[in-house]
Amino acid sequence: MEAALRRNAALQEKCEAIRAEKEAIQQSSREAMDLHAAATNELQKVRLTVQDRDRRIAELKNGVGAFETRVAALEAEIRSQQSKVQAAEDARSKEETAHSMTRAELATTLAAHRATEQALRDAEQMNVDLLSRVAEVE
Repeated sequence: MEAALRRNAALQEKCEAIRAEKEAIQQSSREAMDLHAAATNELQKVRLTVQDRDRRIAELKNGVGAFETRVAALEAEIRSQQSKVQAAEDARSKEETAHSMTRAELATTLAAHRATEQALRDAEQMNVDLLSRVAEVE
């Protein structure tokens, strides 16, 4: 009887440890989903900026022929920017699976998110640079 009580107590301790681990994993999953939402919002901002830039480039093309060389350079920068957006989308896609991952996999996802944040910051800076160059051309 006493051995059964000890086994029962040990099993209860294991259950509590499992519950605590489950809660930690759920918290990590919630944090990953929050990071995913933030990355999605940043990605939408970048998309809107790229759309605005595409519109402005079209306006420049309809303008004076002397700017054709400059427009070609801006298009190359946009392609570069779009590849960064694609990289950010790829990283965000990886984050979408994070809520079902184990704790170790969540650490990998966090590193991917940090790379996404850096790519978004780089894209934002390129947006600012490009808009200032467009303003100079105008």
